[in-house]
Amino acid sequence: MNAAPVFGPYTIALTPDEFASWAQRVGERQRAQLARRFGWRATIFMTAATAAILAAFVATGALPARVAATAFAAMAAASIFVRLATRRQIARAQQAAIAGLRGERALWGGERRVTLDGAGIAVETGGTRAARPWSAFAEVERIGGVLAIWSGVADGLALPLAALGADAAAVEAFARAKSARH
Repeated sequence: MNAAPVFGPYTIALTPDEFASWAQRVGERQRAQLARRFGWRATIFMTAATAAILAAFVATGALPARVAATAFAAMAAASIFVRLATRRQIARAQQAAIAGLRGERALWGGERRVTLDGAGIAVETGGTRAARPWSAFAEVERIGGVLAIWSGVADGLALPLAALGADAAAVEAFARAKSARH
């Protein structure tokens, strides 16, 4: 019987540069999620639907062509305004995510002990231990000198590659194999 390997415990603490890379990537992931939610496809669909409705009113004589053209131009301008406002909201969300992570770092920024095994990942901080199964982790990614094991868009575990030492490549391969999406 092959037992799953156990990696760790590793004592980790993100350096300011590692933290900056992690926070930037969290913000990028949140921005991408918001951009997908409020993408151009919705704007194009709304424009096409409005054009079809206005054309139907003009064809039935319920609306003069000049009024329909004015209404369409106003709707197009409003769509552009909404799109620009959404982009501004997305940029603010990214900055808020980075600021929030800085606040969290002030609370838990000390050393943590991390162990990875066949069941999942366990983290000990200040005498408190929390464990999560591999099914909670969706993807693994390298961000500069950090191995990110994501459990959500902005949630995950940042493991400095330097803290993993010679095990870094093996830990990455193991985490990729065990995460839900590999």
